[in-house]
Amino acid sequence: MHPYFHVFGRQIPAFGLMIVLAGLVSFCALYLSARRKKLPADDTLNYFLMCFIGGMGGAGLLHVVLALPNLIATWKVKIAPLPFMEAVAAILSQVGGLVFYGGFIGAVIAVLLYSKIAKVPLLQYLDVLAPVAPIAHAIGRVGCLLGGCCFGMEVPHSHPFAIIYPQESLAAPPGIPLLAIPLIESAVNLLIAAILFTFSGKQKTPGRVVALYAMLYAIARSILEFFRGDEARGVYGGVSTSQIISIFIFAGGAALFIAAPKLKEKADRAWEAYEQKQERLKELRKQWDETHKKSKR
Repeated sequence: MHPYFHVFGRQIPAFGLMIVLAGLVSFCALYLSARRKKLPADDTLNYFLMCFIGGMGGAGLLHVVLALPNLIATWKVKIAPLPFMEAVAAILSQVGGLVFYGGFIGAVIAVLLYSKIAKVPLLQYLDVLAPVAPIAHAIGRVGCLLGGCCFGMEVPHSHPFAIIYPQESLAAPPGIPLLAIPLIESAVNLLIAAILFTFSGKQKTPGRVVALYAMLYAIARSILEFFRGDEARGVYGGVSTSQIISIFIFAGGAALFIAAPKLKEKADRAWEAYEQKQERLKELRKQWDETHKKSKR
């Protein structure tokens, strides 16, 4: 709707601002959730940073991959005739963007690497991260609405969820009633977050919260894709890239949900070893503080 906010004479991209807001809100939610579960602050922060870095990298990379076929197809007509700097700007306008599933996959890879390198339990932390992710996603979709990307299919003016984008919209066709898919997906994500927070309070099997998240979002995204109006997401025989990925995400989530009880014993042992390590670190810090105090006397 409004791709830029004007503050003190400066233009601030609405989508970028929503991404920053999503990061801040999700970190606060994660911090409170981790504190309630008595998780160490440093590893919680590290997991969050790995999610953010991996997520943004993966989201950008998948957008580039999806944009390449169209870029190659239009190269001779739209890009090649332009002066160098204009050609660079045109290329960036096509490949610049974020795709959620790329972010999801990138974040998973990043936390897997961190867990392996830092020897930090994975499933328990993923269960804490999972309910927070749809909150960040919901705020990000508000950014999509403001920027005019990820818009819905054309609908009648009388449709209760119709929205008309202005001329300054960055991607959505202006003046046409379109289904407010970003807002609908934002609401769906908040519903998923509420379900996951409720489920996590009752669930004692590590891995099942993140597995449920994968399944719920895969189902929701597969349905919502039928009502999208933008073409920059890849469509193969009537099935979009996101719907294809959703099949694998759902299958992976279902497999983890079923296998979680068998993995529980191993996950619990890893968690016990992790807690013992944290206790030793606390003891060492306490000893260091006492030694430091004595040296100052």
